[in-house]
Amino acid sequence: LLHVAFQPLYVLQLQEVFHFLRLHNQQQDLDKSKVDILLIILILLITFFLIYTYTLSLIDKSAGNINSIVNLFFYIFIIFVLWVPFFNTYYVISDRLIKVRSSFFYWEIPVDKIVSIQSKFSLISAPALSLHRLKITYLNEEGKNRYLLISPKNKSEFLDKLSEISNVKCNINK
Repeated sequence: LLHVAFQPLYVLQLQEVFHFLRLHNQQQDLDKSKVDILLIILILLITFFLIYTYTLSLIDKSAGNINSIVNLFFYIFIIFVLWVPFFNTYYVISDRLIKVRSSFFYWEIPVDKIVSIQSKFSLISAPALSLHRLKITYLNEEGKNRYLLISPKNKSEFLDKLSEISNVKCNINK
């Protein structure tokens, strides 16, 4: 306990993050998102474009050192936001909930409120890294239909886990 009290705050925060990641990697019901190669290529192109434009701004000496530092932090932030979903987009099925995590966002879908699950090809922004998705339609607290698009790496395994705890109608081509 004493050595923890004297560690810098950032070390303690990093230790908590690594502990959290280890717990999530050990979970058996954790389903990672399927990743489309086209999405990876798109994010790589954007990343290289940002690096290229930053390099050009360094060559242009008229921008000044402060602008270069501000631009560097801006570009690093944008690149970080672009790549974070690849490392933490996942779905967890518990006995009552489907927990969805992507980037800095989190959703919980009560299993007993699921109306239907359909296979969908969609470009809409969603916690899914593939365009081949599952559309989960469910009732929210007000009783209105809502939906969430997800893309588990193994759809049939995900649906089998879900069917063990629920009798959801699925319109899926496994």
